[in-house]
Amino acid sequence: MRISLGKILAEAVTNIAAFKHGKINKDDYIKWLDSYQAQIIVLAFQISWSESIETALNQMQSKQDNSMQPLVEVLQSVESTLNILADSVLEEQPPLRRKKIRIFNHRIRTQT
Repeated sequence: MRISLGKILAEAVTNIAAFKHGKINKDDYIKWLDSYQAQIIVLAFQISWSESIETALNQMQSKQDNSMQPLVEVLQSVESTLNILADSVLEEQPPLRRKKIRIFNHRIRTQT
């Protein structure tokens, strides 16, 4: 069980990377949400967010120009995710997806 969950989590983290930069395609994001259990979604987002923050801090340190742009890009990615989740809640959703969106939205807001 532990190995299976680890593999699923690794897959989810790999697949969420497509949503780190640029405009997020809502349909693709919902498809990603539907592919995994709520706990996996939350963990994958937390791992992705932590990696993004670490990368941003390393970029800022290496440039040493006091630019906050790398962190701003991470913030924009989180905001895009929250906008998709907020828009999705306003639409008709299957009960399981609605619950996942609610849990995921709450976890993002409390984490960042």
